[in-house]
Amino acid sequence: MDGDRARTAVDAETYVALQRFYADEAALLDANAYVEWFGIFTDDIHYRILTPVSRARDHGAVEHAIVDELAEGLHLRVRQLDSPKLTIAENPGSLHRRFVANLRADLGDRAGAIAATTNLLVYRNRPATDTVDLYAAERIDAVSV
Repeated sequence: MDGDRARTAVDAETYVALQRFYADEAALLDANAYVEWFGIFTDDIHYRILTPVSRARDHGAVEHAIVDELAEGLHLRVRQLDSPKLTIAENPGSLHRRFVANLRADLGDRAGAIAATTNLLVYRNRPATDTVDLYAAERIDAVSV
């Protein structure tokens, strides 16, 4: 929550469209449809996945980018994931379910921009090892409409 500026929520139609977008995106990723997933983005995408780095409180919060890609780099990752010969560690592939919840969507700082935040829960089952993982995260998106 940003207390420094007044936030204006998007209208109901835009909110429902965003919910649908996130549900459709999760379904594509769960189906390992990476090429189709990449196709939903525009060429100006900047895709970042950050992870917090644990440090002493007096050193402040630090985040590390584990993925930081523009369209070209993300496209290379998608091509790699889409090729069974290049994904030996994921063969057989993991089973995933992504849950996207608590959408908060506000008008952005410029015309046609939306600031969207969601909570994620990702379930992963690796059949080859019977390993189950749960990942909880916050997602922050700058969406253009």
